[in-house]
Amino acid sequence: MPTLQRHGNKWRFQYRDKTVPKGQDNRRYRTIEDWEYDQTKQDAERVMHQFLGLPARQRTSPGKEIFLPYAHETIDTFTAAEKTKQTWRKDIDHHCGLLHHKRVAAITADDLAAVVREMRTKPRRGRVRNQDEPYSENTIRNVFVPLNKIFKRAERQGIIPRGSNPIKLLEPGERAQPEKVEQRLPTGEEAVLLLQAAIDFHRRKHVKYAGIIAIALWAGLRRSEILRLTWDDIDFDNRLIHIRKDNRIFGKGKTKNAIRPVEMAELLYDILWQHRLELEVHSKLDLVFCTRTGKPLSPRNVSLYVDQILVRSGIWTGADDKRLKPTLHPLRHTFGSVLSEEGVNIKYVSAQMGHSSAGFTLSRYVHEVAKSQHKGAAAAAIDAYWGPAFETFKSRLNNGG
Repeated sequence: MPTLQRHGNKWRFQYRDKTVPKGQDNRRYRTIEDWEYDQTKQDAERVMHQFLGLPARQRTSPGKEIFLPYAHETIDTFTAAEKTKQTWRKDIDHHCGLLHHKRVAAITADDLAAVVREMRTKPRRGRVRNQDEPYSENTIRNVFVPLNKIFKRAERQGIIPRGSNPIKLLEPGERAQPEKVEQRLPTGEEAVLLLQAAIDFHRRKHVKYAGIIAIALWAGLRRSEILRLTWDDIDFDNRLIHIRKDNRIFGKGKTKNAIRPVEMAELLYDILWQHRLELEVHSKLDLVFCTRTGKPLSPRNVSLYVDQILVRSGIWTGADDKRLKPTLHPLRHTFGSVLSEEGVNIKYVSAQMGHSSAGFTLSRYVHEVAKSQHKGAAAAAIDAYWGPAFETFKSRLNNGG
């Protein structure tokens, strides 16, 4: 089935000319002229169907686009990872019920303000943390990311007039207002308690969960990157962890810059080597972290276990301790903060963390950064910061935990 392609300011499609003799190239392009349609993609598709002899679609007015189907169709056209688009679809489905049956052209800033008020008052759905509490301001902000993209696309397609994006008309109090809290760095003593709690959490006192936490804390890997690691990715000789482009189990990485080698500090080397020695079942998939049967770990279960470990360690003092959250991802931010605090060049910090740009790293980790960098700086910074507090822990680790 041919598909429409944008060619300059016109639509065109490719088709096969059956009048061309066999053996010759019969591919042809047909450009849709302005007078043939009403300047919408839907009507251009009607012309294409009519030309190909297929059942013609009815001419529609762009002002009659219903929000929910239009939102799903628009999200499908975005150039983003499929997992990201899936998250956007869920956000639109779960949080924007007040908009579902409205026409896109009829949605106003008051409608969007009503969505924000509803999210600030209704309890969270499903089995999630703090399920009886309303949604956070960060969640509201995340929902408005696809909404803004959808309305921008509607402006470009002429469904709503240029400059009439209703999100831009919201008052300051009607917008998401996430609280900016600077992440607190765990002290060396707190990190010892955390990793010891991870070892105690394992019923056989193994370092499996300590390894997961250590990779986030001392190498700055994302949860998805940790769970997709194979032993081929761990280069013990050169002390590197390779985050590769493609993975035969989990597919592609998050971004292009996520493909990178990450330096392995001595502290992390010791824990990963101990974990390899303790493995009772070697995964057929060669995974570094797997279940007792060799299957991949569930990301949800890993998050729940890490939450429990952080709480058991005692370094998280409860809901009032907003600067240190009981989740895995803030440990990755700790890695970036330590590198910048130890004077590693911001470009190198960005490369080690797999960020899209050094500007994003600089905006997230506001620390004074040195102007020079050298090979081995990341591993040296980790060992310098954490090493003194872990001398006793390392001796216990070498003696079997």
